Amino acid sequence: MINEDLIKTAKLARINIQDNQETMIKELASILDYVEVVNTVEGDLTKQPNISGNINIFKNDEIEDSLSIDQILKNTPKSSGNYIEIEGIF
Repeated sequence: MINEDLIKTAKLARINIQDNQETMIKELASILDYVEVVNTVEGDLTKQPNISGNINIFKNDEIEDSLSIDQILKNTPKSSGNYIEIEGIF
């Protein structure tokens, strides 16, 4: 099963694993064993303890006036229609 998973993963990632396939199988088995240990953890993961005492304070979004297209384009070195023109990067 692990060998099939490894071959499928390598194919999806488009990597060649033929030279060190045995090492990769051992590493994948180790990773899958660790994931299985993590899956066995019991408890309510939705309630996380806050050991620092800090809390998040969120600010409500407020609609504010923004610059018009004309004001933005007035501050650009070069524009075309409603777009800012820049030099090519390639």
